[in-house]
Amino acid sequence: MKKLSCIKSCPFLCQEGIDFGKFNPVLPDGPVDRILAIGEAPGAKEITNGYGFAGIAGRNLTRAFEEQGIPRENWARTNVVWCRPEKNGTNRKPSSLEVESCGNNVEKTIQELKPRVIVVVGETAATALGIYNKKTDGGWLTYILKCQSDFETEGIDAFHWYHCPVIPMPHSSPLSWNRSHNDRPIKEIGKVSLRIAATIFLNPETLKKNRLA
Repeated sequence: MKKLSCIKSCPFLCQEGIDFGKFNPVLPDGPVDRILAIGEAPGAKEITNGYGFAGIAGRNLTRAFEEQGIPRENWARTNVVWCRPEKNGTNRKPSSLEVESCGNNVEKTIQELKPRVIVVVGETAATALGIYNKKTDGGWLTYILKCQSDFETEGIDAFHWYHCPVIPMPHSSPLSWNRSHNDRPIKEIGKVSLRIAATIFLNPETLKKNRLA
């Protein structure tokens, strides 16, 4: 995707005296008709390198994909916010207005890349795509575990759809990746999500038997 589709209400554009060019928005990259990983927002590493998932979280994700037989050339990457949200020089979580303002860009990316499977990396991305609602779905990790369990009996119908099945997984940042949830390593929960994504991607008959003809 070579052209931004920003709207006037975007907080990055509406700050008085701000030169939009200095934000160096990180654009999506990767193959068409493969897996698309969607994260939260670029950080300092991503802005410097010019591509998504460039920091430790990205390296964790890349290794976890490789362990499931998915090399880098088989998955694309983007974020629900393309400019770096920062405060006093440090990364911060994007606001709901920032996420909403970048929605056009994310939607166009999905339409252009036509992924077979989407992996949402973290709660922010899942909320932005509308597949997760904290008020109705409970805690984020509890929700992920329920989807994983339901996949055993329901197949891809265990997941919400956004043009294709969307697989939720924990954020791969060290802060999350190296912790545990109910005595279960969060890293292992993430790897199960990627194993499911790989299964669906590598076995297209799985889709045909469920929602896609």
